[in-house]
Amino acid sequence: MGRDIEPTACLLDSRSIKIREETYAPQLTALGYDLTVREPWWHEHRMLRLAHPRVNLHVFGPGTPELSRHLMFRDWLRSHPDDRDLYVKAKAAAAPGARHAMEHNFRKHAVVEQTYERMYAV
Repeated sequence: MGRDIEPTACLLDSRSIKIREETYAPQLTALGYDLTVREPWWHEHRMLRLAHPRVNLHVFGPGTPELSRHLMFRDWLRSHPDDRDLYVKAKAAAAPGARHAMEHNFRKHAVVEQTYERMYAV
């Protein structure tokens, strides 16, 4: 898998525990991560960004279906090189001029949704 998409994910099974931001964010910011997104209303989502190497670290609340969806998407891309290549191209095309993460996400949305359709059809 190329460096253009996240090849690995480090996961904590948070289904049975409540993870509070103050328990993990200080350690991550000490390592150089910046807390860039705080969306408590959407699956308790947080995103922390590391500049070098480029990392977008997503944190979700316990038991959220969004974590499962992200893992399924990652695993699908690992096992379907054609979809992985489409996603890499969509990410690269979405990046220039994107002012924030949501604009970047919107620009690659069609490819992501098409990939989900193929993934869920199996």
